[in-house]
Amino acid sequence: MTTAAVATAIGFGSSLLGIISFGSDAFASRREGQAASVVRIGVALDKSGGTSNAGGDLPRVRLWNAGGEFLGRNIDPGDIRDGESRDITVYHSGNNGQQAPYMLLSASDNAICIAYTTITWPDGGHYAWLGDWGDLCDKSWYHSNLYVPGTNHTPACTWIDRNRDKPHTGFQLHFPDFAGEKWEDEEAQRNHLCSGIPFGVHTEPNPESINIWSRKRDSNEETHGAIPEKDRLQIRQGRGSLRKRSRNMRRNTEFHNVVIDGSTRRTATHLCESEGSEGPDYANTIEGLFCRMSDKTLWPICSETIHDNCFNTDPAIQQLIINGLTTRDSPYSAVSYWGTNA
Repeated sequence: MTTAAVATAIGFGSSLLGIISFGSDAFASRREGQAASVVRIGVALDKSGGTSNAGGDLPRVRLWNAGGEFLGRNIDPGDIRDGESRDITVYHSGNNGQQAPYMLLSASDNAICIAYTTITWPDGGHYAWLGDWGDLCDKSWYHSNLYVPGTNHTPACTWIDRNRDKPHTGFQLHFPDFAGEKWEDEEAQRNHLCSGIPFGVHTEPNPESINIWSRKRDSNEETHGAIPEKDRLQIRQGRGSLRKRSRNMRRNTEFHNVVIDGSTRRTATHLCESEGSEGPDYANTIEGLFCRMSDKTLWPICSETIHDNCFNTDPAIQQLIINGLTTRDSPYSAVSYWGTNA
């Protein structure tokens, strides 16, 4: 492994914006002599079933250059399992070796929870993005136990799903926005990065277009050249601001799974209090709290002094106990144990 950091991505650091340095092994090798970009996708978690099938079909990938001209796509990239990373090669049309700062990931079929993605351009340039931004921008997310290669960071993961069990069918990225330095005004930087162009989610079936940064142009000037019909761009002027939005509470679809965690870096409190979080029930033994995701309620973990109205982590029980009774008709079908401080 090469220890020198070759790229950075802005993410969480002590609950604030921070710079995460990626080791070179987080990036795919360039395709020598070929006009192609290689996208690496890492999905949660480290154990199959940990986020109730966080793996699945790899997302479809579409790329554009800095001017909004379509470069290429891979719409049949294959499968990926929980806790894996896979490389997706996108060949640029017309043997075009230009850089691809804009990317659209769209769900192929079932739900997938993306912890990180990196890209290697034809010229060898590297960029990266962290799934923490699903959380930071109040989109659909969950904790993960997947390390970013070359770091000690386990980012959150961001959900996309074609059949709409999750609210987002895809998301777009403008990679260079996530490679800059921290701003003095962190809230302004967050608003900028969540504004829909650096990171923006899609809800339409099979998304195929993106928004790009664009200067004001003369009405007679061509805005984005000849682009295949299905990959035509939508242009957004200037730098938008983050607008708070409300979303009806979605009933949790991972009711048969639970994660029991021993990390100080993740909490049941944050998961339960987040409007966008979705996934299995979650207990943090260090924090001493359990989040029942179906109704986003927090409960203490049972102990020598707490015997009722608490979550019992005993392997023979593993149930939320209320008024002396278990709250589930049947045991969890999958229990994932996450390591200390992962």
